[in-house]
Amino acid sequence: MIYKNIEDFEQAICEGLIHTTDINTSASILRKWYESMTDYFKIKILNNDTFEIKIKNSITTSLFEILIRDINNLGYFPSLIRLINKNDMKHPFKYDYDKINNIIMSKKIIGIEIICEKKFDDEVKISNKIYHVCKEQNIKKILEIGLYPKSKNRIVYHPDRIYFCLDIQSCVDLVNRFKINDTIKNLPEQRYNILEIDIPKLKFDFFELNKKIIFRKDPNLNMNGIYTYDNIPNQYIKIKK
Repeated sequence: MIYKNIEDFEQAICEGLIHTTDINTSASILRKWYESMTDYFKIKILNNDTFEIKIKNSITTSLFEILIRDINNLGYFPSLIRLINKNDMKHPFKYDYDKINNIIMSKKIIGIEIICEKKFDDEVKISNKIYHVCKEQNIKKILEIGLYPKSKNRIVYHPDRIYFCLDIQSCVDLVNRFKINDTIKNLPEQRYNILEIDIPKLKFDFFELNKKIIFRKDPNLNMNGIYTYDNIPNQYIKIKK
């Protein structure tokens, strides 16, 4: 997409502060801006939710700072970083701005790859009860204060969210995956619980209070996963299994 004037360009950028800009438009904006600022800049759309940026030979801390800013303003976030050293070897990192910035500052790398995902996935309407997997050791605190968004300990970075399954079987499958992962990492045996969230009651009470909760699809759990950036008060939570 070619913008006729700077106002159109700025409007596309500003819209990303409250929702995710169309991925093709975002790629066009970043390509138009950064190809003239770097020796090597490539952007590739991987799917409807994700694109990849590659920069070589001209990555600096100032360039990295404004690129991350613009990615964020378009409604995306860097979920995974790969740093390329002088031997052309790639090292993946979970996104951590200060850590990556310090490595760039050391001038030990010649390039960077950034995997970017939607900050705002498609909104989904939920009217039935939903389910959440948690470690048994966290049950007491959750039942006291509710569920609050946090970034999970995973390979890729995601903004603070609470994840849910739409049915119990999906949670059971998720627990099995967690246990396998714990075994692979030689972690002590963990006990997991499944919590039930009373969405009908929550939505009714929120409506009375003129409040709203938004759920979005989780692209990493096919059709049975959703997440929210909003808090879930403890009165709508109970232990299911």
